[in-house]
Amino acid sequence: MDRFPLELLQRTLVHLDFKSLRNATLSCRRIFYAFRSIETLIAGEILLRQIDYDVLPEAILVNKSWSLGEPSVRKGLEFAKNLECREPAPTKWNLADALPLARFHKKVNYLAIQAARDALQKQPRLLAMGEPDAPTREEICRFERALYRFQLFCNVVGRLSPVRGGELHNMFFKHFATWENEQLACIHEHLVRVVSKRKRARYVMDSHSKETSLAANTELLAAFNFLVESDVTWGYLNVLYIATGSTDYAQEVLAQGIEKICRLSRATGYTRWHALLSRGEERGCEPLSLPGFLNNAFGGANPSLLLEFDESVEELALDQPFYSDPDPGPATMYEWMQRNRDGLVADPGLRIHRVWAFPFWNYSRLEAAGLLEDPKLPGLWIESYPGLDEFREPIRHSFLENMRRKRAEIWNAGGYGHYMFHDSSEIKWR
Repeated sequence: MDRFPLELLQRTLVHLDFKSLRNATLSCRRIFYAFRSIETLIAGEILLRQIDYDVLPEAILVNKSWSLGEPSVRKGLEFAKNLECREPAPTKWNLADALPLARFHKKVNYLAIQAARDALQKQPRLLAMGEPDAPTREEICRFERALYRFQLFCNVVGRLSPVRGGELHNMFFKHFATWENEQLACIHEHLVRVVSKRKRARYVMDSHSKETSLAANTELLAAFNFLVESDVTWGYLNVLYIATGSTDYAQEVLAQGIEKICRLSRATGYTRWHALLSRGEERGCEPLSLPGFLNNAFGGANPSLLLEFDESVEELALDQPFYSDPDPGPATMYEWMQRNRDGLVADPGLRIHRVWAFPFWNYSRLEAAGLLEDPKLPGLWIESYPGLDEFREPIRHSFLENMRRKRAEIWNAGGYGHYMFHDSSEIKWR
């Protein structure tokens, strides 16, 4: 190693990721010296390979917002000065500053890819002939920026309640174009689905007993709603489904931010979900709930309504995007969907279209799919919570009530843990 040219060694280090770089520098004094002599160049190049330059300013803002601590209106308005202009990201970094951004971005990227692929599946027309069957780099970057805005909202506004719509507008929403705020609405509803359920399960009713149960050939891969149906203590406590985006249970989980959501999304099986969501096995250990949070906050994204009802609004948003997207697809699609509507962010009537993330796609994809200027869009207003409607069906609630009674009996007898229909093998006893 002592004979290996220093310049070649440095060129090699540039191609590592941060974990491998750290291991390499700790393994050999010469490698450590090679790195430290041009640390900012190596760390900067690795960081820009992991976080796209078009996303890095948002990552820096979120990293800066961690220092805010407990949110307050005063701190939120002060931090909002950072949103008045999107500052370009530096290209040179030291390792200590780059590492936290890279670590958090792995979670953002994971959820962005998941959200983008899920949206493509919900709207097959987006996979029109000649268009890529996977999200492009630009499209993934839009999902990443929206996820960073979500975390920024968690850090800047968080659990503040009550907060007037005008204050929310000034602290956060006015710094983004309406289509950017609509992207946040798409991400919000996607994340509610992530924490509540992952795959649809079929239910059947026994013709003799009239009891409802899971069909034998289906598997429920869920998180929160799986525990609602199978955890003994939650059955005793009568915990209800996350059945709409406004459910307080869902808003509480979302308020814990991307770190928690990503862990839930990656987790599989009762044991890991229970560890992430349960507060204990005693009376009074219901899951925490949070009224409002982001679901109610979108009123602050609609200044035309706020001017009528809330005198704390300082000014109308100029509708200038925080990120000047060179592709007109997102803004154009948003304008088309709103052409005969009130122009409201998070319009309930567009919920069935937010499931396919309509303000995220490249113009070329939307044009090839025939979605731009499609006279049938957005269509009639439909009362629907895509991905959650099944939790509002009577047959589902019949099943839940049957399971709840049985689990309450088990809890009162001293049991806790995982119980599925006629399966007590995983129950533990006090």
